[in-house]
Amino acid sequence: MECKDLKSLELHYFPSDGQGLAMFDMRGMRLTEFLLRGVTDLKLETLMHSNNHLERINLNWCSVQTSKGFSAVANSRNLQILDLSCTTVDDLSLITIASGAKMLRHLNLAWCRNISSLKVLSNFKALEYLDVTNCNFVTDEGLHFLAVSCSKLSHLCLISTRITDEGLSHLASCSLLRSLEIYYCDGVQGPGLVTIALSCNWLQYLAISDRFEGTSLLEELRKQCCLVRLEDDDVPIYEF
Repeated sequence: MECKDLKSLELHYFPSDGQGLAMFDMRGMRLTEFLLRGVTDLKLETLMHSNNHLERINLNWCSVQTSKGFSAVANSRNLQILDLSCTTVDDLSLITIASGAKMLRHLNLAWCRNISSLKVLSNFKALEYLDVTNCNFVTDEGLHFLAVSCSKLSHLCLISTRITDEGLSHLASCSLLRSLEIYYCDGVQGPGLVTIALSCNWLQYLAISDRFEGTSLLEELRKQCCLVRLEDDDVPIYEF
């Protein structure tokens, strides 16, 4: 194998047991990005053990089933971007990953259903981007822990979650928050959005329900933010 300048590798449902890919590190190749689909626990463990220079890993829809498999990601000490959307990742896996991948700044957990609470993300101190779209573990209390623990958070996606205006008020302490996507959330009626817009001086972008169109809320948000995008959803709201 002579592709010594290869940095990124994309593999979908490859039949190898992972031993062949272990040769990348042995041949002096320093891969920095993996996009893996259909990978199993054993394959992921082998890959992570042999390629610990990775900065970006995409495991979207992967077939890993155990905490041990996901926890192998913790071997990538330089990891900055991790996509675990639509996987069975759980609390123990995330705690272990956080202990190793201390530089992680981008985390996608959209559609993950085996996580109990946002509290398990408290050790991702460098986190800047978080997507928890359609995650049933996202609560008002969890947002409080997230705001306190992840002070560098700048981009947050809360689409189709159970949060309310009370939970959004906790994000007022996220002074670096620049963008927030929050629609398909029937518990959000408006006051929490205004609180964030008034408190987060760096806020530049909001994606909210088009049910707010024509309301005084929208006028107030546009005064505070650079851009407000209305998204079509079917959740009723009430003027406040």
